[in-house]
Amino acid sequence: MQEHLPEPVELDGGWGDYLEAMEDAMQEVRRALAEKHPEEFKLLARGKRNPHASLSFHVYAHHEALALQKMRATCGNAAFSPEHDGIAAQGDPQQLLDVCAKAVAPLRVAIKEYPADPMAAFRARFPELDWDIKANTSIRDYAGLLQKCRGLLQAQRQRGATHLPSRSLWPRASRPSLTSQPQKARSERILRCSQVMGIGTAVIATT
Repeated sequence: MQEHLPEPVELDGGWGDYLEAMEDAMQEVRRALAEKHPEEFKLLARGKRNPHASLSFHVYAHHEALALQKMRATCGNAAFSPEHDGIAAQGDPQQLLDVCAKAVAPLRVAIKEYPADPMAAFRARFPELDWDIKANTSIRDYAGLLQKCRGLLQAQRQRGATHLPSRSLWPRASRPSLTSQPQKARSERILRCSQVMGIGTAVIATT
């Protein structure tokens, strides 16, 4: 049974004025984007309840992806793992920050350094999760399977195939935590990358 939701809170004073001004500014941005991208907006308006908001998200995601690609390119071999809001890289943090900031200017970037002992930090942050589960497949083996899948997909696309038997191509996750415990799965992937690539890793994230 769904619990009773609290009544909306009326904000006044400084916070209320701030949020109202921010909402007005966002509405202006969304209207400007709709004028700048009329064809994309028209497509979204056919199936979205709030096409203005959908368009603003797609524009943001597009430019974020471009920024991540620029950061990976400028970091070269130092970058080894793309994240949802940045890249994981190893090396001197300040040097990495400088080259990434130059690559994506005028966007601002920041360093989020990994803890010296990632496992201890994650255990402390998420004590409710089971950190002793062992994967049946190593990260290297999984990467190899993923590369094979991508190669098969690319070959099929070049031959003009319209669909593929996904059960025979995509490797299964070795444990349910990849879906039921996303925070843990992401942290484990970061940890394994850190162990494979060495100490001194960091995520360079757009802010």
